[in-house]
Amino acid sequence: MATARSVLRGTLANELYGGRYTTLSTTSAGAADGTTLVDTGLASLPNGGDANFCASWFVLIVELVSGGPAVGESQKVTSSTAAGTITTPAFTAQVKTGTSYELHRYDPTDLHNALNRAVELLYPHLYIARRDESLIVDNLLLNASLDTFSTTFTSWTNIGTPTLAAETTRKVHGTGSASIAATGATEGIEQNLFTTVNVREVTGKTLHVRAWVFATVASAARIRVTFDGTTYTNGTYHKGDAEWENDALQYIDVAVPDDATEMTVSCEVTDGNTAYFDLVRAWIDSIHRYTIPSTVLKGPYTLSIQRNIDQPEGPFDTIEDWHTEESSGTRYIILNHARTAGRLLRVTGIGILSTMSSETATTEVDTPRTHLVVARAAQWLFENLAADAPTQGGEYYVAQAAKWEKRTQELLFTSGIRMPRFGAPIVQKWSYS
Repeated sequence: MATARSVLRGTLANELYGGRYTTLSTTSAGAADGTTLVDTGLASLPNGGDANFCASWFVLIVELVSGGPAVGESQKVTSSTAAGTITTPAFTAQVKTGTSYELHRYDPTDLHNALNRAVELLYPHLYIARRDESLIVDNLLLNASLDTFSTTFTSWTNIGTPTLAAETTRKVHGTGSASIAATGATEGIEQNLFTTVNVREVTGKTLHVRAWVFATVASAARIRVTFDGTTYTNGTYHKGDAEWENDALQYIDVAVPDDATEMTVSCEVTDGNTAYFDLVRAWIDSIHRYTIPSTVLKGPYTLSIQRNIDQPEGPFDTIEDWHTEESSGTRYIILNHARTAGRLLRVTGIGILSTMSSETATTEVDTPRTHLVVARAAQWLFENLAADAPTQGGEYYVAQAAKWEKRTQELLFTSGIRMPRFGAPIVQKWSYS
C-alpha cells in the first residue's frame, strides 16, 4: 500500500493544529491580479471572524479551477478581514470561485520537506523491498536500458537534432525505451566507450554490440560502431515489420583496431522516420565487479541472471558464487566466475521509501505506519524551526521537537509499526529502480 503526499500533509496538519484549516473552498473570485481570495466560510473557524486571524499563515492551492493558480502554489498571508477576504502576494492567476485551498501555520514547503526527510530518517525501521535489473553482464554502456531521460538520454550524445522521448508503452524491459525521430537528416544517439575503457587494453580484441530495435519502415533503424568518427561498421537495418528485433538480428562483432581514437556505439534512424531502441549493450572482456545500485541500501540478499536472451522479463536463475566488497565507500558485487555476456542481473535488497515531489506522488506506507512518518516529520520540522529561531524565542519549538521525538520513539516500539528485521521474509510489492 502507498499513501499520497496530500494525505500525509493532511494528517500532519491534523496533528499540528487539529486540521481545522484544511479542505476549505473559496466562495467567490478574488482580485484579478491574484492577490486575494474570498471565503465567507472563514467566520466559522476558531477566531475566523477576527481581522488578521491568519496573518503570516500560508495559503496552499490544492485544486485547479480553470484559469486559476496551479495545484501546489502557496503564498504567505499578509492580512485577512472579518468578512473573509485574505490578502497575499500575487498568485500566478486569479483565485476563482470554488477553489479548494488549505490554510497552514507553517510554510507548506517546510511541511513537504519534513515528510520527505522523515521517510529518509526512518530507514531502516521503514523500508521498501528493491528489485533492481539495471546491471548487465560485462556491459560497458552506461544507461544501456535507456530508462534515464530528461530532454536527452543520460550518458548518450545526440547525433544531429533528433526528436527524443522516453517511450513507456512500446518497450522491452524496465521503465521504457528510447523513441528517436529523425527529421532533416539521418540522426540518433551515440556513446563513446573510451570514457570507460582503456584503449591500450582492448586493441585487437572483439567488441560485441547488441540491441533491441523496433521500426515500422524498412531500412529506417540500425546500430553502428566507429573507431575514428569517420569509418563505420554497420549492423543490419531493421526489416520494418513493426516487431522488436533482438540480438539474433541486431548485432555487431568487430575487432578494435590498433589506431582506434574512439569506440562509439550509435543508434541510428534515417531521415523522416521514427524508431525505438532498448537494452543496447556492448562488451569486450569478462567483468567480475559491479557497483551495487544506489537504491539497494541493504543487501543484496539474492543475485540472479536472465535465463534466455529473448526474455528480458525472466525467468531468472539464481547465482550462488558471488560476494560483496566495499572500497572507498562504494559497494560492489563480485562474481566469482564469468557469466554469459549481455544478460540482465537481478539484484534484490531493500532501500529507502520513495520521497514525494507532487501532490499525487506516494510513499510506500499505510496506516498505522503513516502515523510514524507524521510524528518524525513533526519532530524534524520543529527541530529546524528551533535552529532558525532567535536565541530568545525558540523555547516553544524546542519543546515541540522534544514532544514529537518522544512520540516517534513510542511508535517505533509499538507492535506492527517496524518492518521485519533484515533477512526476514519481505512481503511488500517489489519496486523497480
